[in-house]
Amino acid sequence: MAARRRSKPFAERRAERAEIDDPEIVLAAALRFLEARQRSTAEVRRRLTSAGYREELVAGAIQRLTELRMLDDAAFAQAWIESRDRARPRGQRALRSELAAKGIDRQLVDDVLTERDMQEPEADAVDSTPSPASAEAEEVVEVPARPREGESTAS
Repeated sequence: MAARRRSKPFAERRAERAEIDDPEIVLAAALRFLEARQRSTAEVRRRLTSAGYREELVAGAIQRLTELRMLDDAAFAQAWIESRDRARPRGQRALRSELAAKGIDRQLVDDVLTERDMQEPEADAVDSTPSPASAEAEEVVEVPARPREGESTAS
């Protein structure tokens, strides 16, 4: 059986990353972080600086990702809210809190939530029109109850 390779301690890896001068390495690390899902600018900055990369290289990587439109806080906030509305609906306060934790600017969150609220009444108006099938479904059909185990069916 092959021996497991021991990884370097975090502090040692962090010190090595602080010595890096190549912006492409930092950009590659940022891209790996973005592979799983869309992220906010603050999340990427936090991740790269906590990994030990120098601030000027992190800023350069973030600027390049923004130019490539791979980092866009407005698109991130909108996608986050849409995802939450579909999967796990939240109130405005919870959404604001979640996005603030992700480093999204308060004004940007307000703008995205206002846009969502303006679009919701249109969706409600379309959804509230009863279809003929739903009108038929409203008829109540009484189904006789099954006797419980041990009960007699004779009255």
